[in-house]
Amino acid sequence: ARRGDHAEAAAFLRNAVLDQPRDTEAWVALGLALESYADGRATPASRYAWARARALAPQSPAPPYFEALGFLREGSFVEARDSLAEAVA
Repeated sequence: ARRGDHAEAAAFLRNAVLDQPRDTEAWVALGLALESYADGRATPASRYAWARARALAPQSPAPPYFEALGFLREGSFVEARDSLAEAVA
């Protein structure tokens, strides 16, 4: 995705989570790639990826943090605040 090919990044990461379904970092990265592919908007698919990462590593601040950024971009401030509170808890 560094070169801007978000579809290729999402496809690569989708394969990564299929191959290693317990890889939390791959799920987080997939969520980010899917959000980038959607022009920076969180989507049901990106939120699903972050939910999977959260389920695998509930202590990790990454999934709720990146979910909060998606909420902020779409103007959902209450949801962003709730996700950020979870990230720093």
